[in-house]
Amino acid sequence: MHQAAPGTPFAGPDTAVAMDWVDAFGKREGKKAAFLSSHLYDMGPGTDPSQTAELLLSGKTQRPNQMAEAATAMKNAGIPFRLTEVNSCYRGGRPGVSDAYASALWCADMMLKRAAAGWAGVNLHGGGDGFYTPIETAADGSTHLRPLYFGMQFAESFAGAEMLPCEVKAGANVTAYAARNGAYKRLALINKSPDAVTIAQTLVKPAHITRLTAPAIDAKTGVVLKTVAAQRDLTTTLPAYSATILIG
Repeated sequence: MHQAAPGTPFAGPDTAVAMDWVDAFGKREGKKAAFLSSHLYDMGPGTDPSQTAELLLSGKTQRPNQMAEAATAMKNAGIPFRLTEVNSCYRGGRPGVSDAYASALWCADMMLKRAAAGWAGVNLHGGGDGFYTPIETAADGSTHLRPLYFGMQFAESFAGAEMLPCEVKAGANVTAYAARNGAYKRLALINKSPDAVTIAQTLVKPAHITRLTAPAIDAKTGVVLKTVAAQRDLTTTLPAYSATILIG
């Protein structure tokens, strides 16, 4: 193929689970490849009742070590890593979880965590009417945005920005991601706990705030992603199960 189309970029090995194959491929191909790749489903199968929204948001899922393994592979190969297939729960997703608001918070956190780690990107698996699809397509051809879509939109606001080091110190299940885009900074705060949390920070004096909210983590409707003006307050209260981006 390279003889027929010189310079055509290729990537691999696109494994389902085995990260040792990814590292071996990277060591062999190095910068001849465009990026390293693999798949990830945080939970599954979708028929297992133990695969709950609380588990999805806890971070204690099937492949918590993949990021460390990907970091090693990227370092050894000298090229980035991309998740070429990812979602919440394999075999079509878990009803009440993959098609509910919990998936939006999970997705926002998952995508920004990979961006902060220097990954090349992620591809969400979906299509049709599977529980984990971001955009549902009905039999009549009409489409409907699932909660997962709004988590993707939340993370997409960081596209093109330079990720900055960031650490959150909180007893609750809260993650934080910072970035610079030109003269502006933004700080994402994702509260995956059932309690409201107040965060004090000095990175951003927000002129605008984007909030991701919903009535409950199992809500399938009523998901809101909205940007409003802010008063440059350095203290922010995050409602239970919500995400916020401070922009300033």
